[in-house]
Amino acid sequence: MRTILEELYYGNIHPEDRKEVDFSYAKECVKYEDQLHNLLNENEQEVLRLLLEAYDAQSSYEAASAFSYGFKLATLFMGEAYSEPLW
Repeated sequence: MRTILEELYYGNIHPEDRKEVDFSYAKECVKYEDQLHNLLNENEQEVLRLLLEAYDAQSSYEAASAFSYGFKLATLFMGEAYSEPLW
């Protein structure tokens, strides 16, 4: 069985495959949200508000999950790196 550092070296670990959030469209999203908000009646605006709150909660969960995964992966690398003497 290969060590985690060997798995990384041989290309079997792909941290970049984790879903990343692209913040470059944030201003555009806000612009479209405002446009949509102005088109909706009061009840529809409330549904939009609830949808955006749910989306925000999901996005926060995903960010925390990605952070946790990265931290755990880094500690595995550290643990293995220090498990054997260099010389």
